[in-house]
Amino acid sequence: FPLPRLRWGLPVLGAIWRLRLLLKAAGIALIHTDAPRSTFYAVCARIFLGIRLLWHIRTEKRDVYLDRFLEQRVDRLILVAQALGKRFSPAARQRSVVIYNGADTATGAAPRAGEIPAVHFPLLICPARLVDDQKGQHVLIDALAVVRKNIPAAVWFIGKAAKPYQDLLEAQAQALGLSQAIHFLGYRSDLPALLPLADIVVLPSMHEAFPRVLLEAMAAGRPVVATNVGGSPELVSEGETGLLVPPSDASRLAEALIALLGDRSR
Repeated sequence: FPLPRLRWGLPVLGAIWRLRLLLKAAGIALIHTDAPRSTFYAVCARIFLGIRLLWHIRTEKRDVYLDRFLEQRVDRLILVAQALGKRFSPAARQRSVVIYNGADTATGAAPRAGEIPAVHFPLLICPARLVDDQKGQHVLIDALAVVRKNIPAAVWFIGKAAKPYQDLLEAQAQALGLSQAIHFLGYRSDLPALLPLADIVVLPSMHEAFPRVLLEAMAAGRPVVATNVGGSPELVSEGETGLLVPPSDASRLAEALIALLGDRSR
């Protein structure tokens, strides 16, 4: 259903009216929205129709223009992590419920030979998109330079990439003499089959909501090293299923990786 950008004026009113007609014609009893824009349309279209509205919150990034307006006009907020409640007022948080993300534990078929680089252990896998610095891959590269002074670890970056950022990462790796230790695998639909190959799954993000890849890593029996942001502390049991470090701290990230890689029993 087309939802024009909110700055478009008259097309917005037309879309609200068409949505309202659809809600009435289909006898809709419940609306479940995601992003602030779709929630705005639902709020406006359901006026006087008696339709319940649930807003599913999947990011901790606040919408400074819409959050306060919308939180007062929805029936319930669904948070994917308790940490996301800080976006909203105390009154809105009282109408919230936390429903954590889940993960499919089926690994699927093993990748065929030749589809992935030769596996040299110890192996670190960082499963996250490479479109900007939000996932912190540049921090992991700096940390790897420290780790490799002690342990000959390699890294696989797995995720959809945007060329400018990947180019920066490749240049960073080359400058640190790490080009042979770092592989960019791009987007992989068989990630669940690749995670068991890792010694450690690493997610050095600057911001997170509730990172499903950490859940998938633990479902695969892998320890994780992640940053202490967003909902990650609600997911990772410190010292039991993984280690948490501050964001943007390559030194602490390297320490955590060395501590695990240097203690196989742990």
